[in-house]
Amino acid sequence: MLLPAQFTATLLQRLVVTPLDHDAPVTVLTGVDWSTGNGDLGGTLPRVRLHHAEPLEVAHRPGRLDLRVRSFGHQEELVERLAVLADPAARDVVVGRTRLAEGLRFAGGAGRDLRVDTLAVVDAPFDDAPAVDPDVDAVPDLDRVVAEHEKIWARRWKRHAEVDGDPTLVEGLRYSQFHLFGSIDRARAVHNVPARGLTSEYHSGHFFYNTEFFALPHAAWTDPDAARAMLRFRISTVDAACAHAARTGHVGARFPEEADLFGDSGSPALVRDVLRDDEWRERAGEQVVHTSADVLHALRSYVEITGDREVLHEECVPLLAEAGRYLAGLLRFDPEVGGRTVRGVMGFDEFHYDVDHHFGTNLLAGWGLSWAAETLLDLSARNPSVLAELERREISRTLLQKWVDWAGEVYLPPTRDGVVPVFDGYFSLPDETCERHPGQNLPLPVKENDERRSGGLVKQADVVQTMVLLSERFSRSDIERNLRYYEPRTAHGSSLSPMTHAIAAAWAGDVPLATRLLAGSARYNLDFAPRENFRNGVHLGAAAGAWLVLVRGFLGADPAGEELRFAPLLPEGVTRLRVPLRWRGRGLTVVLTPGTVELLADADNALPLPVRVDDTRVELAPGARRTFTPARRPGSGVTD
Repeated sequence: MLLPAQFTATLLQRLVVTPLDHDAPVTVLTGVDWSTGNGDLGGTLPRVRLHHAEPLEVAHRPGRLDLRVRSFGHQEELVERLAVLADPAARDVVVGRTRLAEGLRFAGGAGRDLRVDTLAVVDAPFDDAPAVDPDVDAVPDLDRVVAEHEKIWARRWKRHAEVDGDPTLVEGLRYSQFHLFGSIDRARAVHNVPARGLTSEYHSGHFFYNTEFFALPHAAWTDPDAARAMLRFRISTVDAACAHAARTGHVGARFPEEADLFGDSGSPALVRDVLRDDEWRERAGEQVVHTSADVLHALRSYVEITGDREVLHEECVPLLAEAGRYLAGLLRFDPEVGGRTVRGVMGFDEFHYDVDHHFGTNLLAGWGLSWAAETLLDLSARNPSVLAELERREISRTLLQKWVDWAGEVYLPPTRDGVVPVFDGYFSLPDETCERHPGQNLPLPVKENDERRSGGLVKQADVVQTMVLLSERFSRSDIERNLRYYEPRTAHGSSLSPMTHAIAAAWAGDVPLATRLLAGSARYNLDFAPRENFRNGVHLGAAAGAWLVLVRGFLGADPAGEELRFAPLLPEGVTRLRVPLRWRGRGLTVVLTPGTVELLADADNALPLPVRVDDTRVELAPGARRTFTPARRPGSGVTD
């Protein structure tokens, strides 16, 4: 499937079949299928829909298929016209309840290439653009489409992380980056990456914190315009987040745990397992309350990596103000613990819900409140328009200072021997560790209900993830201590789990563990077990997370401050790691081998690039190249 970037409504599928040792006729079926995967999952059971679209108009003529449908869940109509370009011996139209296609029968001929090009032009009016009538005959010739597609992918691959060595890791990183690069529509000023992209209906095309923690930072390092488009999705849905907050008894902007295309909550309240005819209550939509802090964290990451501070006062004041207002109302003073906290929540670990004083939720909420307030105080002091906007929203500088003070009152559950509990009372649960099974991402059955709530096993990275996200608040030895405790107790039952443990392991110098978890992210879909569950699509958060493990973990890249810092360490089984990066408008390629790290500044950089490798600081002029000897060795441990 080709997706040329300049033709965002044009898709081309080119199929070439070559009979090798027979002259039998060959039949190719091509067209549109609007069924879901529910048919083989008991789609006739109550409350389980079979189809995701309702056909309104179907028409066809030789070589042309026309379809107009209405999607379930939204009333927008989608028009798709297909040109099936081939020279078969005969054509048959296939019109079914969920399919409009042509069956192309080719005469036999061993060794002869049989080519079918299916060109689709789609009008999906999900934005303010006027509706158009797609015309397949007006699309440029196919050779031009293919040539442009190849040029686009050649440019994309120049930005990929290139690994030599272990073939399984090489395969996993190329596979995951291919899907990651293909998931971003660079023609849109407002865009986001669904959890599964367009590879599956699983999660209904909705958005989770995987964008904020993984996909957006990856784009900020490689394609800042795409990162800003992802940021604009949250900016454009602030009003929807405010409405969601009001519906759920809060003030300000509460971004949903699971957001749909319009920013509204798409979280299910009931999950049904049609294979076991079982159902259970889903609490995430109700009890996950940290997403607004996640959005603020993504904004900070974007600004630190790109240096684009103009976006703060030009576009982000409503987001900062209303997300801050929400977090200020969320964190209530609790006299029982003597600080501000939240009760009855679900954190990143989805095995345990309805818990009090969750470490990650409290710390991220307190950080987000403080960062939003301090950013607004700074912006309002320098921009009269920002001050006027805050006054319109009834947010004074005095109130902002109160937010900073309240953030300092956040309660965090006490540690035990330096280990932070997931939530208050976690250490009183029966201890439970997780056995690993080679080749499986899910070492134990995973289900967010009472089966797992009573033990200490956690579904996915939680405490360590929070520490990695806010690493400036912890020493590396503190992060390592918590990694050593939680890694055996983490099932990694989510594609969003292995990467932050991998980053922490790389910081600790534990190359075998960091490499194993890197491979678990990069190869999440390739090694997925059981294989029949692969139908839920490509896990794009894992793909972006694997890339971040290379950059934040093994290269030790730190974008904060006035210089780009590195503390490099090579993954196990890798002989060479090459990663192109962009930092604050300047390009840089990092090449790491067993004994050296080489930095090459892009020749077209407008300014010198200040970098620090371990303890050595240099300024790279445009086009300059410098080679260093890394200070860190496998197993060398952490440095604070």
